[in-house]
Amino acid sequence: MKAKFINESSYWDNSSPYAAEQEDFFNELVPASGAADTLQGEILRNISRIQYDYLNNGFGNNKGKETRFLDNHSKLFKQYMKDPNVWDQFAEAYRMVNYGEGVEDSESGYEEYDEDTGEYEWIDEENFTPAEEYMKNVLDFDPDPALDAIMDGIVKYVRMTKDKLIPLT
Repeated sequence: MKAKFINESSYWDNSSPYAAEQEDFFNELVPASGAADTLQGEILRNISRIQYDYLNNGFGNNKGKETRFLDNHSKLFKQYMKDPNVWDQFAEAYRMVNYGEGVEDSESGYEEYDEDTGEYEWIDEENFTPAEEYMKNVLDFDPDPALDAIMDGIVKYVRMTKDKLIPLT
């Protein structure tokens, strides 16, 4: 897996028009460790964890828990996205590469998901296609603009609701 380099993502290099706002919201709503106290903070924390894994590991880690959380709350931020379908497309592609749904083991390189460890077993390291590459080449889905569009929608959602933060229970 390869890490991203500067200028490959608008949030990675702070070139997004919302990057400063995203950073302010993140610093305000997301603790240094553990879950956020608010729904808005937890949504921001989860997309940031997915984006960080992509930019640093090419989706080398399974962030299924984060994806499921965002899926459960996507109606809140999708309304602020230019194209709300981008979240659904991303979530479907992510499930395929990281959960192996609809993907043969020989294509994904994974065996069964181990619920205890939260990891997959490699079945063929030599012929394994990294998740990022699989998503781009096999699924014809580019996660770079998708993650930026999702983050844009989440930043706009937090902006619109920052005076009405929803406590996590």
